[in-house]
Amino acid sequence: MQQNDDLNIFYAKIFRRSFFSSLAKGKSLDEAFTGLKNSLLETSNMTLRDVFSSYFDMLKKNYRNEYVYKSAIVNKIIFGRHSPRTCSTSIELPINNSIVDVAVFNGCSTAYEIKSEFDSPKRLSTQTTDYLNVFEKIYIVTHPDLAEKYCNLNIPNVGVISLTTKETLRIEKEAISNFENIKQHSLFNVLRKNEFINIIEDYTKSKITMPNGLIYDYCGDIFNSMPLEVANRYFLKAMKDRSNNKEFIDYIYSLPACLRALGYATPLSKKQKDYIINLMDSKIESS
Repeated sequence: MQQNDDLNIFYAKIFRRSFFSSLAKGKSLDEAFTGLKNSLLETSNMTLRDVFSSYFDMLKKNYRNEYVYKSAIVNKIIFGRHSPRTCSTSIELPINNSIVDVAVFNGCSTAYEIKSEFDSPKRLSTQTTDYLNVFEKIYIVTHPDLAEKYCNLNIPNVGVISLTTKETLRIEKEAISNFENIKQHSLFNVLRKNEFINIIEDYTKSKITMPNGLIYDYCGDIFNSMPLEVANRYFLKAMKDRSNNKEFIDYIYSLPACLRALGYATPLSKKQKDYIINLMDSKIESS
């Protein structure tokens, strides 16, 4: 039992941002995969790409943690239902006092809050309150055995999706459009400085020339006075522009499917992205 627990921890570890980032920054494979000999996986003549895919299969089978859910959402929705060329995603996006697990932006904004079999619903009421100020649709994504429990919470406008054992995302309760409850000031607080400056300059058709200390309040006042439809349209475009440029899309497509969610979640320089892609075809040996 202890060995299985240790293996599950090991499988989960290699799908963390810190691990992925360390590889992109040049950490040796031997050092990164210390303990590989205890993983019950024969890695001789396997590329790193194949090793990650094999470990992910084990993770899905033995320890369906939060990353398994994130990966399913990215692959089934961004690369399945939509396309990364027309749809964007943010992983662990700060929203007021909460952090949404996966946010998807295309014609509308959708928040996916993961509640795996290892999670507690304790903070759900405050999380959904924050998300309802920003997103048009909100879904709780959970295990099939927990779906009824979350449906019965009857959180207004919030839907429920289950990740089945066949790796499909099944709608258990449809989300209701929350558009009328979106708050402009909450949208504004998600935007980066360069994003809201570009928005306000486009909206007012004038260049901002005031001192830096005045820009935030100036832009916020104008953004908050916009009609909701206009503010939300600007917001969606800004969020989509974060990850739908050609360079980033080519990078995401070059990763194995099991690493796409990590690719979205981990900020890397172009040099680091190129390095990690080249590393995927490296051979790794059991230690």
